[in-house]
Amino acid sequence: MSLPSPWSFIGAAQGLGGNVFDFEWHEGALWLAGTRGLVRMAPNAHGGIDTRETHWVELEAFAVSSTAQGLVVAHRNGMLVLDPGASAPRALFTTQAESVLERLHSKHHPDRIYALGDLNMFVLVMRDGRWQLDFTVPLQGASAAYLIETGPQELWFGDSRGGPQRWTLDLAQRKVAKRE
Repeated sequence: MSLPSPWSFIGAAQGLGGNVFDFEWHEGALWLAGTRGLVRMAPNAHGGIDTRETHWVELEAFAVSSTAQGLVVAHRNGMLVLDPGASAPRALFTTQAESVLERLHSKHHPDRIYALGDLNMFVLVMRDGRWQLDFTVPLQGASAAYLIETGPQELWFGDSRGGPQRWTLDLAQRKVAKRE
């Protein structure tokens, strides 16, 4: 039997509190996005787990992505990235009253990450070896969830206020070319 993690159970006894929404291995540690923000768990010299709440976000963290260019985090008030070798993250963008709930690393454009917020879709791009916000597209009243990429410039998401939506992006013009 093979497990993807050196630990088979992680709970309160290991220092984990709150609910976990997403997790990702990054630079030898397990990073957890949850109701207590962003938590880093790493093996210690005694075979146990060292748990550290980062306090990088004030409220919930919702999604994490490990990339060679850093750990990308979606949270209650925007997105941030922990660049390689950095000890603290930098903000990609901040929001006032909009959670960024999920993210999707593009299969067709490895230099892009799509993220859904309450009111907008955010498109991140890799520029000069660093993640940056490229453009923002308003959801126009949609209550979006479950982002899926079905083609090089085609995204689908569910809308609890209507049916599923299919968007065709124009990445060169930084906009949605077609909404269905």
